[in-house]
Amino acid sequence: MVTIDDFKTIALTQYLSDNMIKKILPSLEIRTYSESELVFCEGHPADMFYMLKKGKVLLEKQISEEVTITLDSIKPGKSFGWIAMLGGQDFMVDAICSQTSEVLSIKADTLFELMDNDSLMGYNIMKKLLWVVNQRLTQRTKQFIKAIENYPEINKLLKKE
Repeated sequence: MVTIDDFKTIALTQYLSDNMIKKILPSLEIRTYSESELVFCEGHPADMFYMLKKGKVLLEKQISEEVTITLDSIKPGKSFGWIAMLGGQDFMVDAICSQTSEVLSIKADTLFELMDNDSLMGYNIMKKLLWVVNQRLTQRTKQFIKAIENYPEINKLLKKE
């Protein structure tokens, strides 16, 4: 069973009252994953939303048999698998534990129902998720620009006058 103290370590909860948290707690599951264990895989239905209590999770995308890139490193207190909050999507990356990790999870449909029943809670959760998505998009944009700038042929084109 997940406690209020466990759940309050998650950044997402900063906008939630204790009453809201108490509504969510019975639907949360906690699971320990070992190093190198997958939390979810690319292509699988995104029907769960995850929050990292302890450990470290990497979001990775396999580009080819030889190349896998790490898009993000999830640290304790952060959430991941937010694509589940869009409904009807598949995961676009793999989430793999780089060390033993404790992960809280909730079924997206259950969270949607809780948010529908308490619109202020729903608003607060979506507000925080929008912030998370913005942070991740900003990070990916910076990574993309850096990769382009470091690619020799593209760099030559950028320096052409």
